[in-house]
Amino acid sequence: MLVLLCVLGTLILSLPVVQTKFAQYTTNRINTEFGTNINIEKLRVSLITWDTSLEGVYIEDYQKDTLFHIQELTTSILSLKNLTGGKLEFGDIAVDNLTFKLTDYSDSLNSNLEVFIDKLDDNKPRKPGTPPFFFSSSNVDVANSRFTYVDENLENPEILNFKDLNISADSFLIVGPEVTANIDEMSFLSKRDIAVKQLATQFKYTKEQMRFDSLQIKTPESNLNGNLVFDYDRKDFSDFLNKVNITADFQESTVAFDEINLLYDEFGKGKKVDFSSSISGVLNDLNTNDLLLASDNTGIRGDFNFKNLFSKDESFIMEANMKNVTSSYYELRSLLPNILGKALPSTFQKLGQFTIRGEAIVTETSVDAKANLNTALGNSYFDLNMTNVNHIDNAEYKGFLSLIDFDLGSLVENNKVGRTTLDFNVEGKGFVQKTLNTEVIGEVYSVVFNNYEYKDIKVSGILKEQLFDGTLVSNDENLKFNFKGLADFGKNRNDFNFIASVEYADLKKLNFINDSVSIFKGNVNMNVTGNTLDNLAGDIKFTKTVFQNKNDTYYFEDFKVSSTFENDSIRTIDINSPDIITGYMKGNFKVNELGKLVQNSLGSIYTNYKPFDISDGQTLAFNFKIYNKIVDVFFPEVKFDPNTFIKGNIVADEGDFKLNFKSPSIVAYGNSADSIEVRVDNKNPLFNTFVSVGDLKTKYYDVKDFNLINTTLKDTLFFRTEFKGVVL
Repeated sequence: MLVLLCVLGTLILSLPVVQTKFAQYTTNRINTEFGTNINIEKLRVSLITWDTSLEGVYIEDYQKDTLFHIQELTTSILSLKNLTGGKLEFGDIAVDNLTFKLTDYSDSLNSNLEVFIDKLDDNKPRKPGTPPFFFSSSNVDVANSRFTYVDENLENPEILNFKDLNISADSFLIVGPEVTANIDEMSFLSKRDIAVKQLATQFKYTKEQMRFDSLQIKTPESNLNGNLVFDYDRKDFSDFLNKVNITADFQESTVAFDEINLLYDEFGKGKKVDFSSSISGVLNDLNTNDLLLASDNTGIRGDFNFKNLFSKDESFIMEANMKNVTSSYYELRSLLPNILGKALPSTFQKLGQFTIRGEAIVTETSVDAKANLNTALGNSYFDLNMTNVNHIDNAEYKGFLSLIDFDLGSLVENNKVGRTTLDFNVEGKGFVQKTLNTEVIGEVYSVVFNNYEYKDIKVSGILKEQLFDGTLVSNDENLKFNFKGLADFGKNRNDFNFIASVEYADLKKLNFINDSVSIFKGNVNMNVTGNTLDNLAGDIKFTKTVFQNKNDTYYFEDFKVSSTFENDSIRTIDINSPDIITGYMKGNFKVNELGKLVQNSLGSIYTNYKPFDISDGQTLAFNFKIYNKIVDVFFPEVKFDPNTFIKGNIVADEGDFKLNFKSPSIVAYGNSADSIEVRVDNKNPLFNTFVSVGDLKTKYYDVKDFNLINTTLKDTLFFRTEFKGVVL
């Protein structure tokens, strides 16, 4: 009879309807104990092997929506006694078609999962003998599943959406609110098409912490290795970006920016970086310490802090302790987020490969940096506070700049400027020539210009595009001078208004004059405008001027040149120096064509002369008194009597040329002439040229009362000469 009852009982228990009722009894007991809503549509259990299959497993959240739904779950029951007592112990579990919906409902401080876990552990003392919720499995395989995370408090509620979710884990355990598992393999595809091919970790979840130890993540292009920990109060999840603390360390990891850009589109395309770092803080106040990052020819080592990286309402801030940042302008821009790459001045393009070491605080609109900069052009140190860096080439700045053996010419694109060493305090704006407007005070220790190295120059003034307004004091051994005033090369007409006192200038050593000796001293007062010799207007005055060449030392007390225009065409150049030359030039003429203008005028006397091409409409009237000193400077073997005059008139289009030259005496190259007079008039019907010399002495001949006259008739040039001479 007993055997019959056992067989009958076994048959009854093997019926699906009975097994389903048994499952409902178990879940009802759990629901009653913990206040949950767990339902199972169908249960099949083998009474021989205790292999179990569940279908339609449903766990409802507190808003009566889905938290979990499992289409099919197969496992084996390890202890029927414990199962009936609410302790769920299973062998291997295979889950197919899991749906896990994590939701933060509107105005709720906790997610639906947190509410569910709270029901499993209400933090109240349990009745003696009442165990916590218990669920265990030796191995869990999840296939063809889906996970979503929705926050209804956000403008875009859907945060995560993983499909094709597959998980293989062992040692899965839930005790009250704590969950642990060794995840051996996990893969999924996010809604932004980020494919995680493999994720492995030792996972642990408590009400205060979530751990991902020995974490490995592989995507088609990235590979992360490290540990990741989240620390929190439960209420912190409502403000995850600002309150959930992250502690992580990653070693020998690789990230592809094309994949990062699917989440945060601020990086360069097609770039990969290898990195290691320790990470701590919340996402909107994140520290990356001991960062080692490498990509192509870029290497970054240092400690960085990022504030408000994921905030729309607060301004972004980065604090950097750069132990070594080696890169180039374009590579660094492609690696950094756009918010940082735009803060690099375009002039960095010319630096080539560079290395920065120092500290910086960077925001969307400002940079406060103190760093050493080593480049292909030279070395630099700067301590600058910059604003308006979102328009970096026109950014404003204040601070200190030092250049050490720096190829400044390559930076400013001037091949006459070379290596430079200087210290400047600067305040102004602009990093390119077009927008430059800054005040500089400091010292140039050395600068190469025109193949000469100047030393010991003090500078104080305004630099603006191509303008300097201020003072320069040079104590170079070959150039000692004081400059005060304005030099403006930036307008349509250059403007020069300055006073310069030159104590000593060796023009030979400065490579301005190719002569064995060329020393200049004196005072210069210049007030002129113009950008060519043809439109230059104003006054230039030299006083107490000394010039020394290989022949002698010359002193000029006063020398003034004035240039004025009448009706924008008729120009007058007045020259006044009792030691050099006095007189004027007046007319409509091109300075760079004066030589050709005079040659054409002289050549017009001759029928077969082929004139130079010059501008139309040129005229020139001139009258000068020449003193000996100016001739002696440039032609030391030539001496003029102080009362030498030259005057004339040229009308180029009409071929009209008149010239009068008179000198009491001239000594040149061992020859002497007295009472010289030369007259040229190519329109005179009686003569074109008349030359008269009272006495001409050479080493070979002595001529007196020399007269020469010539004229052109048709195609023939006629000469007539009269003189008295003796062969020596």
